[in-house]
Amino acid sequence: MRGAYRADSFMKQANAVGHQLTSEELHKRQSQVVVEKDAPAVVAVNIKDPANVGSIFRICDAVKSKELILVDCPNITPEKIKRVSRSTSQKIKYQVLSSQEFIEKSTEFASLTAVEITSKSQDLYMAVLPENTTFVIGGERHGIPEDILALCSRAVHIPMFGVNSSMNVATALGITLYEWHRRFRG
Repeated sequence: MRGAYRADSFMKQANAVGHQLTSEELHKRQSQVVVEKDAPAVVAVNIKDPANVGSIFRICDAVKSKELILVDCPNITPEKIKRVSRSTSQKIKYQVLSSQEFIEKSTEFASLTAVEITSKSQDLYMAVLPENTTFVIGGERHGIPEDILALCSRAVHIPMFGVNSSMNVATALGITLYEWHRRFRG
């Protein structure tokens, strides 16, 4: 009787949350989502870990970012990008630039918002975010280089409550883009 009770209890719980979607069901659901505007472009500077580059591509695809600009990301070939991004690099516009090229083209992008802990950064959840912005993220070890940080009109950080001083760059980008979507999604 005990086993029957557990199975019955499990079935009631499973019915409350549904079942895991197959790839076909997921793609059908996603194709029905209407997003009136693309999420901001993202500038990723000096990201060295290919797994982070892949995660950044996947996040940009998930929120439908306008574009991803990879700046000074070493050892990132088109073949490696395709592999680590699980082919989302074929769905999102991207370009690869040097720091100097980006600095020269920086005025072509919407107001730059650094996702970085700085002496003047604001809590992401309290900050005024412009609807038309470009988010800038920096490398895993040293963050956004000063010459590119100086181009940003604001900096936001994600409040942290533990003892660690930072979080993974791709995770921080995901949190930031979904907060933008929460505010501005059409």
